[in-house]
Amino acid sequence: MDFRELENHLESIASKIDHRLLIPDNNPGIETSSQDGYTDIRAGRKRYLVPTVDLVLLPLINSTAEEIGRWVFSELSKKLPEDVKLHSVSVQEVEGKSALVES
Repeated sequence: MDFRELENHLESIASKIDHRLLIPDNNPGIETSSQDGYTDIRAGRKRYLVPTVDLVLLPLINSTAEEIGRWVFSELSKKLPEDVKLHSVSVQEVEGKSALVES
């Protein structure tokens, strides 16, 4: 596979979540609702009002590096040609803290 094409796919995925608040939309303890450009996030007794443009609702239970890695792996796999098999994806939170997801 052309590495530039792979890089474009990765950039497309990363641009969706880079520098944004990541909310695990499948977490039963978190409720969200959006209106007038803002998203109301409720988690237990805490409530946050965030500009919707600044967050991403991900189909995850938790927003850990491992879960985000699985999501990136899934999203990237969908974009690859049928004859290309994705082996692994690594997601780094900060230097020294990363998660490796393998097929």
